[in-house]
Amino acid sequence: MKISYKIIAIICVIVVVIAAGVYYYYTTLPTTEMVKIGVTVSLSGTWANYGELHKKAWTAAEWAVNELGGIYVPEFNKKVPLKIIMYDDASDSTQAIKMYEKLITEDKVDFLFGPFGSPLNLAITSTTEKYKKPIIVINAVNYKIFTRGCKYVWGVQLVSFGYGYTPFWALKDYIDKGLITEKPLKIALIYDTSEWEPMVEGAKDALQKYSEYFNLVVEVPYELGAASFEPVISELQRHEFDALIGFSTYSDICGIVKYMKMANFRPKFVLLFDANLPEFIPQFGSDVEGICSYWDWPIPKPNATPLYSKFREYFLAHNWGEPNVVYQGALCAALEVAIQTIEKVGLNSEKIRDYINEAEFTTCVGKMKFGTVTMCGQTMEGMNIYARGCVFQIQNGEYKCVWPIEYADSTLRYPLPPTFS
Repeated sequence: MKISYKIIAIICVIVVVIAAGVYYYYTTLPTTEMVKIGVTVSLSGTWANYGELHKKAWTAAEWAVNELGGIYVPEFNKKVPLKIIMYDDASDSTQAIKMYEKLITEDKVDFLFGPFGSPLNLAITSTTEKYKKPIIVINAVNYKIFTRGCKYVWGVQLVSFGYGYTPFWALKDYIDKGLITEKPLKIALIYDTSEWEPMVEGAKDALQKYSEYFNLVVEVPYELGAASFEPVISELQRHEFDALIGFSTYSDICGIVKYMKMANFRPKFVLLFDANLPEFIPQFGSDVEGICSYWDWPIPKPNATPLYSKFREYFLAHNWGEPNVVYQGALCAALEVAIQTIEKVGLNSEKIRDYINEAEFTTCVGKMKFGTVTMCGQTMEGMNIYARGCVFQIQNGEYKCVWPIEYADSTLRYPLPPTFS
Protein backbone atom coordinates (compact mmCIF):
# COMPACT_ATOMS: atom_id res chain seq x y z
CA MET A 1 0.00 0.00 0.00
CA LYS A 2 1.35 3.35 -0.94
CA ILE A 3 0.85 6.34 1.33
CA SER A 4 0.87 9.68 -0.42
CA TYR A 5 3.41 12.29 0.51
CA LYS A 6 0.53 14.65 1.30
CA ILE A 7 -0.81 12.35 4.02
CA ILE A 8 2.65 11.89 5.48
CA ALA A 9 3.12 15.68 5.55
CA ILE A 10 -0.20 16.17 7.33
CA ILE A 11 0.68 13.54 9.93
CA CYS A 12 4.05 15.19 10.56
CA VAL A 13 2.42 18.59 11.06
CA ILE A 14 -0.06 17.12 13.55
CA VAL A 15 2.73 15.43 15.50
CA VAL A 16 4.76 18.64 15.64
CA VAL A 17 1.75 20.67 16.81
CA ILE A 18 0.92 18.16 19.54
CA ALA A 19 4.54 18.03 20.69
CA ALA A 20 4.75 21.81 20.79
CA GLY A 21 1.54 21.97 22.81
CA VAL A 22 2.76 19.41 25.32
CA TYR A 23 6.10 21.22 25.63
CA TYR A 24 4.40 24.58 26.17
CA TYR A 25 2.03 23.13 28.77
CA TYR A 26 4.74 21.58 30.87
CA THR A 27 7.25 24.41 30.54
CA THR A 28 4.70 26.99 31.63
CA LEU A 29 3.59 25.07 34.67
CA PRO A 30 5.13 26.24 37.98
CA THR A 31 8.32 24.29 38.56
CA THR A 32 7.92 23.96 42.32
CA GLU A 33 4.81 23.36 44.35
CA MET A 34 4.70 26.66 46.22
CA VAL A 35 3.43 30.17 45.65
CA LYS A 36 6.28 32.64 45.36
CA ILE A 37 5.57 36.28 46.11
CA GLY A 38 8.24 38.91 45.49
CA VAL A 39 8.69 42.26 47.18
CA THR A 40 11.36 44.77 48.13
CA VAL A 41 11.48 46.67 51.39
CA SER A 42 13.56 49.67 52.39
CA LEU A 43 15.82 48.17 55.01
CA SER A 44 18.32 51.00 54.50
CA GLY A 45 18.24 54.56 53.23
CA THR A 46 15.63 57.28 53.64
CA TRP A 47 12.63 55.05 54.31
CA ALA A 48 14.28 52.45 56.51
CA ASN A 49 11.77 53.02 59.32
CA TYR A 50 8.90 52.18 57.00
CA GLY A 51 10.88 49.29 55.52
CA GLU A 52 11.17 47.73 58.96
CA LEU A 53 7.39 47.93 59.33
CA HIS A 54 6.96 46.16 55.98
CA LYS A 55 9.58 43.52 56.82
CA LYS A 56 7.76 42.61 60.03
CA ALA A 57 4.46 42.49 58.18
CA TRP A 58 5.76 40.19 55.43
CA THR A 59 7.39 37.92 57.98
CA ALA A 60 4.12 37.66 59.90
CA ALA A 61 2.12 37.21 56.69
CA GLU A 62 4.21 34.26 55.44
CA TRP A 63 3.90 32.53 58.80
CA ALA A 64 0.15 33.22 59.04
CA VAL A 65 -0.64 31.88 55.56
CA ASN A 66 1.36 28.70 56.11
CA GLU A 67 -0.05 28.24 59.59
CA LEU A 68 -3.50 28.21 57.94
CA GLY A 69 -2.38 25.47 55.57
CA GLY A 70 -1.02 27.49 52.65
CA ILE A 71 -2.72 28.61 49.42
CA TYR A 72 -4.90 26.42 47.21
CA VAL A 73 -3.52 26.41 43.65
CA PRO A 74 -5.78 24.97 40.92
CA GLU A 75 -2.75 23.84 38.86
CA PHE A 76 -1.68 21.61 41.75
CA ASN A 77 -5.20 20.78 42.93
CA LYS A 78 -4.08 21.26 46.52
CA LYS A 79 -2.82 23.80 49.04
CA VAL A 80 0.87 24.65 48.85
CA PRO A 81 3.18 26.78 51.02
CA LEU A 82 3.71 30.51 50.52
CA LYS A 83 7.28 31.73 50.12
CA ILE A 84 8.02 35.45 50.40
CA ILE A 85 11.16 36.49 48.52
CA MET A 86 12.26 39.84 49.89
CA TYR A 87 15.15 42.16 48.95
CA ASP A 88 16.42 45.49 50.27
CA ASP A 89 15.81 48.31 47.78
CA ALA A 90 17.88 50.75 49.90
CA SER A 91 15.17 53.40 49.37
CA ASP A 92 16.60 53.84 45.89
CA SER A 93 14.65 53.67 42.63
CA THR A 94 17.54 52.25 40.56
CA GLN A 95 18.19 49.51 43.11
CA ALA A 96 14.46 48.75 43.33
CA ILE A 97 14.19 48.32 39.55
CA LYS A 98 17.11 45.87 39.58
CA MET A 99 15.58 43.87 42.42
CA TYR A 100 12.16 43.60 40.76
CA GLU A 101 13.79 42.50 37.51
CA LYS A 102 15.64 39.83 39.50
CA LEU A 103 12.43 38.73 41.21
CA ILE A 104 10.75 38.30 37.82
CA THR A 105 13.53 36.86 35.67
CA GLU A 106 15.62 34.86 38.15
CA ASP A 107 13.37 34.04 41.09
CA LYS A 108 10.38 33.64 38.78
CA VAL A 109 7.86 34.81 41.34
CA ASP A 110 4.14 34.34 40.75
CA PHE A 111 2.95 37.67 42.14
CA LEU A 112 4.50 40.96 43.24
CA PHE A 113 3.82 43.63 45.84
CA GLY A 114 5.16 47.15 45.74
CA PRO A 115 7.76 48.73 48.02
CA PHE A 116 7.15 51.73 50.26
CA GLY A 117 6.55 55.16 48.74
CA SER A 118 5.38 56.71 45.50
CA PRO A 119 8.82 57.35 43.91
CA LEU A 120 9.86 53.69 44.08
CA ASN A 121 6.49 52.38 42.94
CA LEU A 122 6.37 54.82 40.04
CA ALA A 123 9.80 53.53 38.97
CA ILE A 124 9.34 49.78 39.35
CA THR A 125 5.84 49.47 37.88
CA SER A 126 7.21 50.27 34.42
CA THR A 127 9.41 47.18 34.78
CA THR A 128 6.68 44.92 36.18
CA GLU A 129 4.32 46.01 33.41
CA LYS A 130 6.94 45.22 30.75
CA TYR A 131 6.99 41.62 31.97
CA LYS A 132 3.20 41.51 32.48
CA LYS A 133 3.68 40.44 36.07
CA PRO A 134 0.80 41.26 38.48
CA ILE A 135 1.64 43.71 41.26
CA ILE A 136 -0.39 45.31 44.04
CA VAL A 137 0.92 48.67 45.20
CA ILE A 138 0.84 49.55 48.92
CA ASN A 139 1.63 52.90 50.59
CA ALA A 140 1.97 54.85 47.35
CA VAL A 141 -0.35 57.77 46.59
CA ASN A 142 1.02 59.39 43.41
CA TYR A 143 -1.80 59.34 40.86
CA LYS A 144 0.72 59.05 37.99
CA ILE A 145 1.28 55.39 38.89
CA PHE A 146 -2.25 54.71 37.68
CA THR A 147 -2.60 57.02 34.66
CA ARG A 148 -0.15 55.25 32.32
CA GLY A 149 -2.51 52.55 31.08
CA CYS A 150 -0.91 49.71 33.07
CA LYS A 151 -2.92 46.49 32.97
CA TYR A 152 -1.12 44.54 35.69
CA VAL A 153 -0.90 47.22 38.42
CA TRP A 154 -3.47 47.75 41.19
CA GLY A 155 -3.59 50.13 44.16
CA VAL A 156 -5.44 49.44 47.39
CA GLN A 157 -5.60 52.95 48.86
CA LEU A 158 -6.58 56.43 47.79
CA VAL A 159 -4.21 58.64 45.86
CA SER A 160 -3.43 62.12 47.22
CA PHE A 161 -6.48 63.71 45.59
CA GLY A 162 -8.67 61.29 47.53
CA TYR A 163 -7.30 62.44 50.87
CA GLY A 164 -8.76 65.83 50.07
CA TYR A 165 -12.12 64.22 49.31
CA THR A 166 -12.38 62.15 52.50
CA PRO A 167 -13.56 64.89 54.92
CA PHE A 168 -16.30 65.89 52.50
CA TRP A 169 -17.46 62.34 51.84
CA ALA A 170 -17.78 61.98 55.61
CA LEU A 171 -19.56 65.29 56.20
CA LYS A 172 -21.90 64.71 53.23
CA ASP A 173 -22.84 61.32 54.67
CA TYR A 174 -23.65 62.91 58.03
CA ILE A 175 -25.74 65.59 56.35
CA ASP A 176 -27.63 62.99 54.28
CA LYS A 177 -28.41 61.03 57.44
CA GLY A 178 -29.59 64.15 59.28
CA LEU A 179 -26.83 64.00 61.89
CA ILE A 180 -25.57 67.43 60.73
CA THR A 181 -28.39 69.85 59.91
CA GLU A 182 -26.52 72.77 58.32
CA LYS A 183 -26.72 72.71 54.52
CA PRO A 184 -24.71 74.06 52.90
CA LEU A 185 -22.06 73.60 55.54
CA LYS A 186 -19.67 76.55 55.64
CA ILE A 187 -16.04 75.42 55.21
CA ALA A 188 -12.62 76.89 56.05
CA LEU A 189 -9.41 75.42 54.61
CA ILE A 190 -5.91 75.96 55.98
CA TYR A 191 -2.78 74.41 54.51
CA ASP A 192 0.93 74.94 54.14
CA THR A 193 2.08 75.60 50.59
CA SER A 194 4.99 73.13 50.54
CA GLU A 195 3.66 69.67 49.72
CA TRP A 196 -0.09 69.49 50.14
CA GLU A 197 -1.13 70.71 46.70
CA PRO A 198 -2.69 67.40 45.52
CA MET A 199 -4.78 67.08 48.70
CA VAL A 200 -5.91 70.71 48.55
CA GLU A 201 -6.76 70.21 44.87
CA GLY A 202 -8.80 67.16 45.86
CA ALA A 203 -10.60 69.14 48.57
CA LYS A 204 -11.51 71.92 46.16
CA ASP A 205 -12.66 69.38 43.59
CA ALA A 206 -14.92 67.80 46.21
CA LEU A 207 -16.28 71.20 47.25
CA GLN A 208 -17.18 71.94 43.65
CA LYS A 209 -18.68 68.51 43.04
CA TYR A 210 -20.82 68.71 46.19
CA SER A 211 -21.57 72.43 46.02
CA GLU A 212 -25.13 71.94 47.27
CA TYR A 213 -23.67 70.58 50.51
CA PHE A 214 -20.72 72.90 51.08
CA ASN A 215 -19.74 76.53 50.74
CA LEU A 216 -16.05 77.44 50.94
CA VAL A 217 -15.95 80.58 53.07
CA VAL A 218 -12.22 81.09 53.51
CA GLU A 219 -8.91 79.42 52.70
CA VAL A 220 -5.72 80.38 54.49
CA PRO A 221 -2.47 79.16 52.89
CA TYR A 222 0.72 79.75 54.86
CA GLU A 223 4.41 78.86 54.66
CA LEU A 224 5.56 75.61 56.22
CA GLY A 225 7.05 76.01 59.70
CA ALA A 226 5.53 79.42 60.39
CA ALA A 227 7.05 81.09 63.44
CA SER A 228 3.61 82.02 64.71
CA PHE A 229 0.12 80.83 63.83
CA GLU A 230 -1.53 83.90 65.34
CA PRO A 231 -2.10 85.47 61.87
CA VAL A 232 -3.68 82.22 60.62
CA ILE A 233 -6.05 81.95 63.58
CA SER A 234 -6.86 85.66 63.44
CA GLU A 235 -7.82 85.36 59.78
CA LEU A 236 -10.06 82.40 60.56
CA GLN A 237 -11.77 84.31 63.37
CA ARG A 238 -12.78 87.01 60.90
CA HIS A 239 -15.10 84.57 59.13
CA GLU A 240 -18.17 82.64 60.16
CA PHE A 241 -17.90 78.95 59.27
CA ASP A 242 -18.86 75.51 60.59
CA ALA A 243 -16.00 73.16 59.71
CA LEU A 244 -12.24 73.63 59.63
CA ILE A 245 -10.15 71.29 57.46
CA GLY A 246 -6.37 71.55 57.80
CA PHE A 247 -3.58 70.02 55.71
CA SER A 248 -0.11 70.29 57.20
CA THR A 249 2.73 68.52 58.95
CA TYR A 250 2.49 67.30 62.51
CA SER A 251 4.62 70.12 63.95
CA ASP A 252 2.44 72.76 62.27
CA ILE A 253 -0.74 71.00 63.38
CA CYS A 254 0.56 71.29 66.95
CA GLY A 255 1.15 75.02 66.44
CA ILE A 256 -2.37 75.49 65.10
CA VAL A 257 -3.90 73.73 68.11
CA LYS A 258 -1.75 75.79 70.48
CA TYR A 259 -2.86 79.10 68.97
CA MET A 260 -6.49 78.00 68.73
CA LYS A 261 -6.44 77.47 72.49
CA MET A 262 -4.67 80.79 73.10
CA ALA A 263 -7.44 82.51 71.13
CA ASN A 264 -10.09 80.35 72.86
CA PHE A 265 -11.46 79.59 69.42
CA ARG A 266 -12.92 76.29 68.27
CA PRO A 267 -15.16 75.64 65.24
CA LYS A 268 -18.02 73.16 65.34
CA PHE A 269 -15.94 70.59 63.44
CA VAL A 270 -12.14 70.33 63.16
CA LEU A 271 -10.25 67.81 61.02
CA LEU A 272 -6.47 68.10 60.92
CA PHE A 273 -4.37 65.75 58.81
CA ASP A 274 -1.36 64.34 60.67
CA ALA A 275 -3.20 64.73 63.99
CA ASN A 276 -3.19 60.93 64.19
CA LEU A 277 0.27 60.25 65.59
CA PRO A 278 0.52 58.41 68.93
CA GLU A 279 2.07 61.40 70.72
CA PHE A 280 -0.70 63.86 69.77
CA ILE A 281 -3.18 63.04 72.54
CA PRO A 282 -0.56 62.78 75.34
CA GLN A 283 0.96 66.09 74.22
CA PHE A 284 -2.26 68.10 74.42
CA GLY A 285 -4.61 66.08 76.62
CA SER A 286 -8.18 67.37 76.79
CA ASP A 287 -7.36 70.34 74.53
CA VAL A 288 -7.65 68.08 71.48
CA GLU A 289 -10.86 66.39 72.58
CA GLY A 290 -13.24 66.29 69.61
CA ILE A 291 -10.58 66.93 66.93
CA CYS A 292 -10.80 64.58 63.95
CA SER A 293 -8.07 63.11 61.81
CA TYR A 294 -7.72 60.62 58.97
CA TRP A 295 -6.45 57.13 58.36
CA ASP A 296 -6.71 55.04 55.23
CA TRP A 297 -8.85 52.34 56.83
CA PRO A 298 -10.65 51.51 60.05
CA ILE A 299 -8.60 49.42 62.46
CA PRO A 300 -9.46 45.77 61.78
CA LYS A 301 -11.25 43.81 64.48
CA PRO A 302 -8.98 41.15 66.04
CA ASN A 303 -10.83 38.39 64.19
CA ALA A 304 -11.72 40.39 61.08
CA THR A 305 -10.59 37.50 58.84
CA PRO A 306 -8.82 34.20 59.57
CA LEU A 307 -5.62 35.49 57.97
CA TYR A 308 -5.64 38.76 59.93
CA SER A 309 -6.27 36.85 63.17
CA LYS A 310 -3.13 34.75 62.59
CA PHE A 311 -1.21 37.76 61.29
CA ARG A 312 -2.03 39.68 64.49
CA GLU A 313 -1.19 36.62 66.60
CA TYR A 314 2.35 36.64 65.21
CA PHE A 315 2.75 40.35 66.03
CA LEU A 316 1.63 39.90 69.61
CA ALA A 317 3.72 36.76 70.11
CA HIS A 318 6.82 38.73 69.09
CA ASN A 319 5.95 41.74 71.28
CA TRP A 320 5.53 44.00 68.24
CA GLY A 321 2.22 45.39 69.46
CA GLU A 322 -0.89 45.69 67.30
CA PRO A 323 -0.28 45.83 63.53
CA ASN A 324 -0.26 49.38 62.17
CA VAL A 325 -3.36 49.57 59.96
CA VAL A 326 -1.78 51.88 57.35
CA TYR A 327 1.58 50.16 56.87
CA GLN A 328 0.89 46.58 58.01
CA GLY A 329 -2.85 45.92 58.15
CA ALA A 330 -3.16 47.22 54.58
CA LEU A 331 -0.44 44.80 53.50
CA CYS A 332 -2.39 41.90 55.01
CA ALA A 333 -5.52 43.06 53.18
CA ALA A 334 -3.68 43.31 49.85
CA LEU A 335 -2.30 39.80 50.36
CA GLU A 336 -5.86 38.57 50.90
CA VAL A 337 -6.72 39.93 47.44
CA ALA A 338 -3.85 37.97 45.91
CA ILE A 339 -4.71 34.76 47.76
CA GLN A 340 -8.39 34.89 46.83
CA THR A 341 -7.40 35.45 43.20
CA ILE A 342 -4.85 32.63 43.03
CA GLU A 343 -7.20 30.18 44.72
CA LYS A 344 -9.82 30.97 42.12
CA VAL A 345 -7.84 31.14 38.85
CA GLY A 346 -4.34 29.88 39.59
CA LEU A 347 -0.95 31.37 38.73
CA ASN A 348 -1.43 32.47 35.12
CA SER A 349 -0.80 36.23 34.92
CA GLU A 350 -3.51 36.93 32.36
CA LYS A 351 -6.12 35.05 34.37
CA ILE A 352 -5.00 36.88 37.51
CA ARG A 353 -5.34 40.22 35.69
CA ASP A 354 -8.83 39.45 34.46
CA TYR A 355 -10.06 38.15 37.81
CA ILE A 356 -8.78 41.11 39.83
CA ASN A 357 -10.46 43.46 37.37
CA GLU A 358 -13.81 41.71 37.77
CA ALA A 359 -14.12 40.35 41.31
CA GLU A 360 -15.03 41.85 44.66
CA PHE A 361 -12.78 40.93 47.58
CA THR A 362 -13.37 40.59 51.30
CA THR A 363 -10.39 41.75 53.36
CA CYS A 364 -9.55 42.59 56.95
CA VAL A 365 -10.06 46.32 56.25
CA GLY A 366 -13.30 45.91 54.30
CA LYS A 367 -14.37 45.08 50.78
CA MET A 368 -12.24 45.96 47.76
CA LYS A 369 -13.05 46.17 44.07
CA PHE A 370 -10.74 47.47 41.38
CA GLY A 371 -11.59 49.69 38.45
CA THR A 372 -11.35 53.20 37.03
CA VAL A 373 -11.55 56.30 39.23
CA THR A 374 -11.64 59.90 38.01
CA MET A 375 -10.61 62.78 40.28
CA CYS A 376 -9.40 66.28 39.53
CA GLY A 377 -9.51 65.59 35.80
CA GLN A 378 -7.26 62.51 36.10
CA THR A 379 -8.49 59.06 35.07
CA MET A 380 -6.77 56.34 37.06
CA GLU A 381 -6.95 52.61 36.30
CA GLY A 382 -6.53 49.71 38.69
CA MET A 383 -7.75 51.67 41.70
CA ASN A 384 -9.67 50.26 44.66
CA ILE A 385 -12.97 51.98 43.88
CA TYR A 386 -14.22 51.37 47.45
CA ALA A 387 -11.29 53.25 49.03
CA ARG A 388 -12.65 56.34 50.77
CA GLY A 389 -10.50 56.77 53.85
CA CYS A 390 -11.58 56.71 57.46
CA VAL A 391 -12.29 59.59 59.87
CA PHE A 392 -11.38 59.25 63.54
CA GLN A 393 -12.39 61.60 66.34
CA ILE A 394 -10.67 61.97 69.69
CA GLN A 395 -13.26 61.01 72.30
CA ASN A 396 -12.42 60.59 75.98
CA GLY A 397 -8.73 60.57 75.17
CA GLU A 398 -8.92 57.86 72.47
CA TYR A 399 -9.23 57.75 68.68
CA LYS A 400 -12.67 56.48 67.71
CA CYS A 401 -13.74 55.66 64.17
CA VAL A 402 -16.73 57.84 63.29
CA TRP A 403 -16.80 57.33 59.51
CA PRO A 404 -17.55 55.37 57.37
CA ILE A 405 -20.63 54.92 59.51
CA GLU A 406 -20.85 51.18 58.75
CA TYR A 407 -17.42 50.70 60.36
CA ALA A 408 -17.80 53.29 63.11
CA ASP A 409 -17.33 52.37 66.76
CA SER A 410 -18.71 55.74 67.90
CA THR A 411 -20.90 58.60 66.67
CA LEU A 412 -19.44 61.92 65.57
CA ARG A 413 -19.68 64.53 68.32
CA TYR A 414 -21.02 67.61 66.59
CA PRO A 415 -21.02 70.50 67.20
CA LEU A 416 -17.95 70.96 69.38
CA PRO A 417 -18.11 73.53 72.18
CA PRO A 418 -17.19 76.97 70.75
CA THR A 419 -14.49 77.61 73.34
CA PHE A 420 -11.90 75.69 75.31
CA SER A 421 -13.15 76.88 78.68
